[in-house]
Amino acid sequence: MSLTPVDILPFVTPVTDPTISEMDFSVAVDDWNESLSRILKHNTKAFWTELLQNQSLSRFLNSFLGEYASFRGNKGDIWIMELEEVVRRVFMIYHRIAESMTDNQVTTLINETQPIASLGFDDAGSALLDTGLVSTSVLMDLAGIYGSSDPEGVSKMVSTFLQNTPSLIGDFRTSTGTVVQIIRRVQKKFEKGITGGSGGSGAGKGKGKGKSVSPAVPASPEPSTPEQDEEKRTEAFQYASALANVAYAIDSISAVSPTLATELHQHAAFMQCLFGCYNYTLPILTKVLIESTTGGEFRSQAVLNFLRLKMLSIVRNILESIVKDHQQTVGDDEDDEDSMAALTDTICRLVADLDEQSPLQEDMVPMFDAPIILDLEIQFSLSEMLSMWITDVFHGENDRIAFWVEKLRNLLSFNPATITFLDEHNMRKSEKMARAMSHLYINEEKSRSGSTIHTGSYMGTPPPLPARNAAQEEDYVKRTLLISQLQDLFPDLGDGFLEACLISFKDDPESVTMHLLEEDLPSDLATMDRSTVRAPQQTALDSMALVQVPAHDDVEEQDVLSTRRNIFDGDEFDMFSGNQVDKTKMYRGKKGPKDVEVVLDDKEFVTQHKSAIMKAVESMYDDEYDDTYDSMGLTNNTQTSFKLVDAVNEDESNNTQPQQLATSYGPFNCA
Repeated sequence: MSLTPVDILPFVTPVTDPTISEMDFSVAVDDWNESLSRILKHNTKAFWTELLQNQSLSRFLNSFLGEYASFRGNKGDIWIMELEEVVRRVFMIYHRIAESMTDNQVTTLINETQPIASLGFDDAGSALLDTGLVSTSVLMDLAGIYGSSDPEGVSKMVSTFLQNTPSLIGDFRTSTGTVVQIIRRVQKKFEKGITGGSGGSGAGKGKGKGKSVSPAVPASPEPSTPEQDEEKRTEAFQYASALANVAYAIDSISAVSPTLATELHQHAAFMQCLFGCYNYTLPILTKVLIESTTGGEFRSQAVLNFLRLKMLSIVRNILESIVKDHQQTVGDDEDDEDSMAALTDTICRLVADLDEQSPLQEDMVPMFDAPIILDLEIQFSLSEMLSMWITDVFHGENDRIAFWVEKLRNLLSFNPATITFLDEHNMRKSEKMARAMSHLYINEEKSRSGSTIHTGSYMGTPPPLPARNAAQEEDYVKRTLLISQLQDLFPDLGDGFLEACLISFKDDPESVTMHLLEEDLPSDLATMDRSTVRAPQQTALDSMALVQVPAHDDVEEQDVLSTRRNIFDGDEFDMFSGNQVDKTKMYRGKKGPKDVEVVLDDKEFVTQHKSAIMKAVESMYDDEYDDTYDSMGLTNNTQTSFKLVDAVNEDESNNTQPQQLATSYGPFNCA
């Protein structure tokens, strides 16, 4: 008996097509969940048959990963929340693919079982490539969506795909070259459009050493009108956002795959391009967006900070991948002198390149116009990382790396601006942590002593303090750390306001970042004072100690029930009214037109909404040929797999219109 393929609706959301109604989308979500669940219940042979023959499945998985990776910062949106189970099932699909790639049943299916064998696949890896189920784009999407929540699982999954599909590494190299071309084109166009000249010194191209050059200060442009200045700022913000999305994508994949991070390091031009972009292009962007504007720089500063942190994280990932690759290669033979010497050479050469290409000057402000080596030391403690490797990898002795440890530590005292930044940066984090911990310790002492704090008159003696909730205290400390992370991006916001944002978006800092950048906050947060200070954590004793009464002794007791106020006063849902509540009138969540089971069993209803989804998808793919890549020489025949740029509009003969760049990755969507 042949297996009937599971027909899955294409993935489409209200963001990509606003004509889709809420009910249409809900029906589609139910259909996706049901279809994926049925596929996951198949045995291995049936599961792979679906993968290789069911085009609706591969189409759904590709579109879902691309779309969800693009909007992953909007986790507070209703449609994203509805997809929670779909997200989990898609991960399970790819986890099962990775786990079963080498199964004998899969090999037999591909080589001997008709009609799969007639398709001519060599093995499971080539089959996944040919069907589009696995590619460098898919790996980046998986890393971006699931890498932060399950880094070990995603790392193992990506490693399995690379081992069984070696051509993916070649595709990644080609794609890395494309990334280099894109960044260099951005640098060239920006330098030409912003500085008003060719740059002369080679600044911004990531090629020259140029220590005596000050690329952070662009050439003085001709006087311009306010309209031209605003156009330059708009253009600069587009460039910064596009680079942030590219950096986010590369950081995601390099964080979960040491193999691909090593490929980035070994690429002939990538590191030079990365250093040049950070040291030369970002300071110009920063000055245009921050120094030359009198308002509206809040969002620009956040994007620039995000971009810098992601680029710094890429360098850290590459350094860590070098050590991990060494440890995997030598195995138990950790004392091999040749391999140790080679590892030392690689680490020192990379740090020396960082130092050589970082134009250190007086009064450079970290995370503003400072070079990459200084910001790397401040944000990720590069010297401490090297020192840890001396102890753990080199058994406590390595003079060459120790030299760089000392030199990196000395960088922090290079100029007054760095010292001031460090003092403020460390003080802010220390104060928040100390405030959180001090309240925990004070509350612990109160709990132990059971003492009563006298501040005015109180309503009698407090009862014994109940056991304090340790989970709440742990959440308080964790939220303190999240607030600290957010204040690196939004230094002007109060920690109380950021705490309210975290609570509203379920302690998801990426979602908070996205909604702050888009100015898309719930009404209670939108009207809240953004400088609000965070209130200290209170235990039950703290709350009772603050309940004061008038100073006179003849306080008339009042009936609590007669003075209370709530939305159910006196009706049948009031638990103190004595009425029996009719449970049939109670609903959890939004009340639908009928019970869910009745709705889904109504075939005419489901077919109607599925039809609406299909029409929306058809209209999406009914566009004319997209020639936006033609100006860059990236046609449909280009063998690259990064989905890094959605639009690159360039007109060499007319530079009056700002170039529109965007990518499909990360929390910044600047199309």
